[in-house]
Amino acid sequence: MSQKNAVYIKKNTNSHYFVFFLFIFHLICKICCESKISINFKTGRSEIEKYYEEELKMLAKQAISLKNSKIEILGYADRNGSASENFELSKQRNLSVEKFLTENGVNRASISTEAYGDTMPLQLDSSYESNFFDRRVSIHLRVDDNLVTSHLVEDVK
Repeated sequence: MSQKNAVYIKKNTNSHYFVFFLFIFHLICKICCESKISINFKTGRSEIEKYYEEELKMLAKQAISLKNSKIEILGYADRNGSASENFELSKQRNLSVEKFLTENGVNRASISTEAYGDTMPLQLDSSYESNFFDRRVSIHLRVDDNLVTSHLVEDVK
C-alpha cells in the first residue's frame, strides 16, 4: 500500500465503519458457527442415550479433522444429594463422554476432564428449573486455545 493510500484510509471516516463492520461480522460468524446442543441424561445416571450419539460422533470427527485440537469436558451436578455423590456423578458423566469420544477416534491425550459436582450452580435457588440447568456437562472443542464448539450435556428428571 502506498503512503498516499494509507493517508487516505486514515482520513476517510468510512474506514472506521468498515473496521466496525468487520468486527460485527466476526462476532456474527463466531456466534453462528458455534453450535450448541443439549443431550439429556436420566436423573442420577451417566449413560449417554442412543439418540444423542450422532451429535457426539460429529464432534469427534470435527476434533479429529482439526490440527492441534483439544477437548475439555466439564461436569456439574445440582445440589440434590450429598456433595460427594454429586462430585462422583459429574465424574462418571465426564467419563461416559470421554469414553464415547475416544471410541470414535479422538486421541485420549487431547481430552481433559474436570468434575465440579454441585460447587458451581448457575442459579442460587433450588427450583426445578435451576436444578435442571445445574445438571450438565459442558464439552468445549478448542484449537490453539480458541473455542471452536461448545456442547451442553444436561440431565433432566
